[in-house]
Parts: sequence; C-alpha cells; structure tokens
Amino acid sequence: MSSPLIDVILPVYNAESTLRVAVESILKQSFDGFRIFLIDDGSDDDSPAICEQLRRQDPRITYIANIQNRGLVTRLNDGLKLCTAPYIARMDADDISLSDRFQLQIDYLIANPHAVACSGSYQCINAKGDMFDIHIANNRKPKLRAVPAKPHFLLHPLLMMCREAVVSIGGYRNILHCEDADLYYRLSELGEIHNLTEILGQYRVHHASVSVVAEPNRIIQCLNSQSLALFAYQKTQDPSKKFLPEHISEQIVKTISSKKLSLGFALKEVQQVLKLRSKDYNWLTLAVFSKYLQESKYRGLTITAADFSLVITITKQVFTYQPRQYFSFLNNFNKWYTSCISRGVKNNYHLDPLSRFILTIEQIRNTTWGAFLYMVDAFLRKTGCRK
Repeated sequence: MSSPLIDVILPVYNAESTLRVAVESILKQSFDGFRIFLIDDGSDDDSPAICEQLRRQDPRITYIANIQNRGLVTRLNDGLKLCTAPYIARMDADDISLSDRFQLQIDYLIANPHAVACSGSYQCINAKGDMFDIHIANNRKPKLRAVPAKPHFLLHPLLMMCREAVVSIGGYRNILHCEDADLYYRLSELGEIHNLTEILGQYRVHHASVSVVAEPNRIIQCLNSQSLALFAYQKTQDPSKKFLPEHISEQIVKTISSKKLSLGFALKEVQQVLKLRSKDYNWLTLAVFSKYLQESKYRGLTITAADFSLVITITKQVFTYQPRQYFSFLNNFNKWYTSCISRGVKNNYHLDPLSRFILTIEQIRNTTWGAFLYMVDAFLRKTGCRK
C-alpha cells in the first residue's frame, strides 16, 4: 500500500452493535487513499473480536488492542502518535460517514491551504438508525461574551484536520466532555477552521451518550465549555494570556465528581480554584446556568432553589453594569420555563414571581431599552433582589 493521504482515528469502546456499520462506511469512501486505526479502550463486549475480524478483511485497517479503559482523550492521542499522513480524519464507532465525505473534505483542505480543519453538515439518527433531524452547519464567528458563550462548532466525529497543525498544538487535552471545543480554540490560532455545507455523515444520538449518563457529567460539560470560552475571551484581550489550563480543569472535575455537587456549589468551587475577578465570575455564573437551561431542552434538569438563589445574587451585581447579559439570561430562563409548562413539569423551586415577570417580555419587545431597564429595576426592588 502506497503512503496514504489520510489517517483515520476511530476509538472503540463497547460498540458491538454499531462498529461494523461505522467502519464499513469508511471503507466505502469514494476517496480510497486512507488507512484506519481502530483503537480499543478496554471494551468488555464483542468489540475486540469485531475489530480483529475487520482487520483481517481489509489491509487498510490496523487494530490496536488495549485491556485498560483510559478514556477518549488518551486514545485519541494514542492515535495521533500512529498517524503519518498529512491529513487526519476522526470517526466514532457509532456514527456513519457518507461515501463522498473524504473527497469533499480533502478537496477543500487542499484548495484552501490557510485552513487547518473542516467538518460539515450531518443527519441525526437514533439508536435504531432512523433519521429524525438534519443539521446544516454554518461558519458563524464565535461570540465569547454571549450568555451562554457561542464558540466554534464543528461536529467532532466528522472532523478532518491537518496533521502538522494538530501535532504542533500538542494534540488533545483532557478537558472533560469538551476536548473538541478546546481543540478548536487552539487550532483556530493557526488557521481557519471551516464547516462544509454538504452533509458528510450521520450522527447517532442515543441515551448512552456520555453527556447524558449522569448529572455530574452535564454539570462538568457546562462548566468546562463556558470556562474555556472565558479564558479564550481573555486571550483575545491580552494575547499573552493562556487558554484554560488542563490541570485546573482536571482539579475542578475531580472535586465535582467526588463531592457530587449541585450546579450552584460547583460554581463556587470553580471560583475557589480560578480566583476570577467578580465581573468574570458573574458572567461565568450566568453563562453556565444558561448553558444548563439550554441543555434541559433535550435532557432532564436538576436545579435547586439554592442554585437559583445564587443566580439572583449574581444578577443584582450584573444588572448594574451589564444589563444586556442579564436580558440574555432572562430569555434562556424563559425558554426553559415555557418548555417545562409544555411538558407538564411542575415548578418546585419557588420561581413563580420571576417566571411571571419573564413571561411579560413578549409584551414589551417594542418598549425602549431604557424603559425596559426601569421595569426590571422595579421588579427587582419589589421582590427584594435589589435594594
């Protein structure tokens, strides 16, 4: 086999039901100058046997067996060490690549040497393989000070990147549940990261997804995603600043996981570790809660009255110097609360006064900004949230 143009990293963990289909979708690519690294992460189902069968069937496949379960980031970096091709493609063991995926991506990266990575649009499928949605990717600019932050979004399992670029930034870092977002922040310093509008594959959404398995995972995901954005924003203001340090993220994750903290107490732990300025901590609080409320549209939500009391405390401070951030938070809360009503979820958190106020937002959209702020101020004084 001549030197491939693309090396494919495909981590495997207990994927016996979908692995063969995923690999076969790669083998059927119209572009054939590639090889595949199947890297098992200590699976205890039939995945290792399937990997071995696939290896024997096609010389383009290399299988790396591992007894221990070390996690996704470790296996991705193991794969990077094996890659020698100029381009590296990602693939997950439960997703499907359409036949022209590699051709479209390689054509773009070769034609645009300033680009260091690209992904694209995708279809969403359920555990049975039935399509239920289509996501057309865009190339919006990151909004790092929005509530919540809106970073680069490229679907990671469909990513193709320049090997030289990803190696130069040190590969993946252990920013739990946000290793892809962290990668994009760092890659974007070297060149363009781009989404193709063409549909490149099918992304499987199911209840075994790592972000929905346990409550601490969701809290960690929200905290890490917004902390990454905060540090990235600070870096835009001062290039000498660094991205979120890996060891700090690991320390936060360890604390949250061991103490099983609620979202509000987890934020207080984050502040003890990061020692943020009050303005940055206030933004982070609203951003994390807003991200959590957004996630609740797809998953169950666990939020306590104590958690929301923290938000009220922060909003008293944020309101005085950044009312638009507060308004953004109100909109996110409104979407969450109305979705709860539509699902018949009862309000157990004593949020009725704020909810009634938020639900009046639609009635005052044509009001001047100053008048709106006056109404917010009057409400906060009435409820005792603002002296």
